[in-house]
Amino acid sequence: MEDPPIHQRQDSWRGRLHRQDVWRDLCRPGLNAPYKRKGGPLNPFAADPSHNMAWRRRVVGPVRRLMYSARLRTTDGLCLPDFLGIGAQKAGTTWLWKNLNQHPRLALARPKELHYFSFHDWAPLENYSDILDRALRKKAPTAQRVGEISPVYASMPPKRIRFLRRLMPRVKVVLLLRHPIDRIWSAARMQLVRRKRQSPADIPLEAWLEHVDSAGCVARTDYVSMLKNWLAVFPPEQIFVGSFEQLTQQPADLLSRVFRFLKVTDLSRSIAGEGSSRVFAGPPAEMPPALYEHLARRYRPMVERLAEMEPTIAEPWLATFDEPASTPDAKTEEPASHEPKAGEPETRPQAAEKPETAWSTP
Repeated sequence: MEDPPIHQRQDSWRGRLHRQDVWRDLCRPGLNAPYKRKGGPLNPFAADPSHNMAWRRRVVGPVRRLMYSARLRTTDGLCLPDFLGIGAQKAGTTWLWKNLNQHPRLALARPKELHYFSFHDWAPLENYSDILDRALRKKAPTAQRVGEISPVYASMPPKRIRFLRRLMPRVKVVLLLRHPIDRIWSAARMQLVRRKRQSPADIPLEAWLEHVDSAGCVARTDYVSMLKNWLAVFPPEQIFVGSFEQLTQQPADLLSRVFRFLKVTDLSRSIAGEGSSRVFAGPPAEMPPALYEHLARRYRPMVERLAEMEPTIAEPWLATFDEPASTPDAKTEEPASHEPKAGEPETRPQAAEKPETAWSTP
């Protein structure tokens, strides 16, 4: 028998009372004036830049987390996620969002990547709950579970992960990993080529190196720390670990295992083939050989440690570090459909065909 969804909770007088307290009023100003970033999506938590965001993030956010941690506030009556997609960045999360959203029993928050627990927890939790509630009601009466996907959650510090579990002790977590060099190269092209509208040939090696060695890029690629931090807080049976490589080779199988993990009917075969356009495909670009050698030296030790935790995912990656570096093609971005297109190039530098592997799940 399936566990009842987290959002199906009975309201209580305590829950009704805390939503009317002074803290909600203190943090409310500015939330009714969202703004749209130039070239970016509307952020439901973004306030007008004229408001004091530093105050909210440095004072209001920590105080809010403290009140929930101390049980001075409760989540009674709120609509919170039954599952979370936590990353990794450029590892197929948009593909996952699109395909999970096609299941009649699953509802996903819009827009994708709310980043509430990583950046916007200064906003009232009721605002976050309202977004999820709207997604659930939009697919009523068929939807039974609601969730959201924000890739930055994977690299959150342990204290934020602990706070997240205090709010949602039974939430299920989905993590997709990708070969670290492929992930970094895809993210670097997105940041330096597409967003800054520069030609790859015009970008000097120093700019590539500065980006790949930045703290944010390193944190989003440190899969060992990600797994250790999340497994230190959540039991293994609540965490699903898959890979981008399995997504490109056997997408229907990966989606089937995700459906079983979420305890919903397996509709991977009927959904397969829908949405054939590619997701966030960047312009073709060749990786500078010096950059590849730099990344291989830096991330091989991390992959070796990851192989001890997730051997079926990391061991095939280790073989590629011994192969001669070729220039990967940027057209191998994450697909929006289940079946990879015929004739697509490999996603990482390699000399031989990638062997068939089994991929781990909890």
